[in-house]
Amino acid sequence: MNRWESYVDRQVREVIGDGNISHMSGAGKPLDLNDDPNTPEHLRMTYKIMRDHDVTPDWMAQSAFLDQEEDKLRKQINIRADRFIREMSKARHQGKFVAENKIEAEWKTYLAEFIERVGRYNKEVLSYNISVPKGIPHKHILDSEKLLRHALNQKGD
Repeated sequence: MNRWESYVDRQVREVIGDGNISHMSGAGKPLDLNDDPNTPEHLRMTYKIMRDHDVTPDWMAQSAFLDQEEDKLRKQINIRADRFIREMSKARHQGKFVAENKIEAEWKTYLAEFIERVGRYNKEVLSYNISVPKGIPHKHILDSEKLLRHALNQKGD
């Protein structure tokens, strides 16, 4: 490793020299930070045109939307589970059987809606995973039962 370090150090010193780099190509010009050398050659012009006109590929917009939706679903189930636990505890403590039944019915209604929303989200994820370019990581399907168990266990601690 030391042999390579000394070689690299020599190369750097040779390039830097006395610190004057005005003779190098591009000296004094701003760096083009928009050019991505990892973009395949055949896509560079397309991406440049899209970037210049503030156009986002559909799969990128869909990815951002899915990230926001997943975050909303997770937050909402946690908030609702917390509220359900608090209200049920209060009703049981006060011995209000009718209130318990009402809270339980509202919770079941919410759960049905939540499971439906997770189902719609998962369909969007499948659509995204099919359309995303090769090499881009796929999004994961959400398990509504797992999210629910986590929300209830988290609040029960």
